Amino acid sequence: MRIKRGICLSLCAFFICAAAGCGKEEESPEVFLSQEPSAQQEETEWNAAQINADMDADVLNTAPAETAAGNGVSGKDAVDVDLTQLSSTMVYSEVYNMMVYPEQYVGKKIKMEGQMSVYESPDQEGKHYFTVIIADATACCQLGIEFVLENGSEDPADYPEAGTEVCVAGEFQLYDEDGETYCHLVSSDILE
Repeated sequence: MRIKRGICLSLCAFFICAAAGCGKEEESPEVFLSQEPSAQQEETEWNAAQINADMDADVLNTAPAETAAGNGVSGKDAVDVDLTQLSSTMVYSEVYNMMVYPEQYVGKKIKMEGQMSVYESPDQEGKHYFTVIIADATACCQLGIEFVLENGSEDPADYPEAGTEVCVAGEFQLYDEDGETYCHLVSSDILE
């Protein structure tokens, strides 16, 4: 019985090796690319550069006064980063960047919209955190940015009800609490 099993296994191994060795290795066809870019490639590269420049100007203005003046907006209503003008994927990405690279946003006026959420501190009685929650395009991932009204109120009655859609504009700042650094929008206005 063992001999028959051994012979069968040997024959199977032989046929597998023989079948694998019989395959002909095909040569890949040579592809020759022109050294000079085509007109379509040049146009694509120019469009990509233009889109990147437009996004930089629209999303994160380095000269807010000039941009605000160019849009007819000045003073208190000038916004440096307007997240309301971006797609849901881009908004989520930009908020993620705010969390990872907060120093790039400190002092900039941010405008964003999303779902109002309220968190009550389990450690400090009566302490509330008010946030705008942003979801990604598939609504599976969420990020939030805390905001504080211009009058500094921490009374939940002064804020919109949790779960409602809100639009908030405020100055991005960092603060330390219990040895951790957090970000929030200060001097925030709730926009209609």
